[in-house]
Amino acid sequence: MPLARANAARPIRAGLAIAALLALLLAPLAAAQPDERARELLQGLHATDPWAGETIETLEMVTVMVLEDRGGVVTRTRNVVDVTGRRALIETDLGDGLRSTVHVADGSVRMSVGDEEVPLPPGMAAAFEALFEPPTASFDPLDLDASYDGVHAYGGLVEGEQVTVRGTALLPGFGDVVPEGARITDAAYLFDAEGRLLALVYELAGETMLMLIDEPVAPGVAAWPATTTYNLGPDGPERVMRMHFELVRVNEPIPKGTF
Repeated sequence: MPLARANAARPIRAGLAIAALLALLLAPLAAAQPDERARELLQGLHATDPWAGETIETLEMVTVMVLEDRGGVVTRTRNVVDVTGRRALIETDLGDGLRSTVHVADGSVRMSVGDEEVPLPPGMAAAFEALFEPPTASFDPLDLDASYDGVHAYGGLVEGEQVTVRGTALLPGFGDVVPEGARITDAAYLFDAEGRLLALVYELAGETMLMLIDEPVAPGVAAWPATTTYNLGPDGPERVMRMHFELVRVNEPIPKGTF
């Protein structure tokens, strides 16, 4: 794969990973009821959802990622999704004046890097169809298979009350993109004494990852928090990525000329 194409594919895969992590926070899961303390903490998390019970029809989101494990490379991605019209636009600034663009419309997917149209990575085209079948923007804590695990600490970075949620589905429809060993099936949520969400811990491709929230999310406060992700390896925590949202617009008119 030429260098430009390889560099373009990386932020797309990173964007899918971010979407998967957001799905851990938002997606509904069908399983047994959680115990009382787990339910209490998860209900507080549910209260942070600014669109609880609302079906997402349009979404415009701008994320900025600093890839620490790649020398501090900065990527900025704008995602615009028209669920009703089944259209999407994903624009990523790759640095050094290079930009990749993915257009999804009329049942087809096109990707370009700069002025050159390039083929998508294998399986990626079919996966984009999942963008148009999102769940509602909330979950019911009573439907989760969750347990309260007491107080846990990770890497000297965070300590809090832990709730483990099992059976988490990684974005239905993305099975062709994410290998079996790289799918997230369980996630541990860490809360402080006030019930604020501190971090998310999960296993990914055999490694333990910690997504630390820069500013704890208080129950009842709508927020899209900035995060820092670490790999909790045997030699201690290694910072992998920092991410923040520049813009989030849900169910608002999409600017004319976007697609």
